[in-house]
Amino acid sequence: MKHNVVIPESTISSNTLWLQFSQLVEQTQKEFERLHESISRLQEVYTLQTKTIHTIQEDYSELNKASEDTKRRLNQVLEEQNHCKRDREYLDQDIDKLFNYCQKMKPQTQGHVSGNTPYHQEDIKPDALMEKKPRSQ
Repeated sequence: MKHNVVIPESTISSNTLWLQFSQLVEQTQKEFERLHESISRLQEVYTLQTKTIHTIQEDYSELNKASEDTKRRLNQVLEEQNHCKRDREYLDQDIDKLFNYCQKMKPQTQGHVSGNTPYHQEDIKPDALMEKKPRSQ
């Protein structure tokens, strides 16, 4: 003989719903844990990226400062070059004036040595005066 136990429909439904709810809570808890782990990893990545960005900004700032220093030094060197060039032009002019003066002071007769002349003709070397030697620094 078969005995059929009749369970009211509301009870089945309630038990089924409770089981489904329990499973849903368990799945939600697992998903929440995975999300929490993902958020933790993202926070670590964000922290590292923030540190990297900060380091890059510091490096950029230092490079920018070094670049400005280099530009300033380059401008100083160019200015010094211009001063040297002007000095050289003034020296060339002075050498030309000195040479012309020496030419005017040269005795009129070749090889003549008089008591009034403080130098000999051989002492004046116009070619040596015209040589343009670089000025040592």
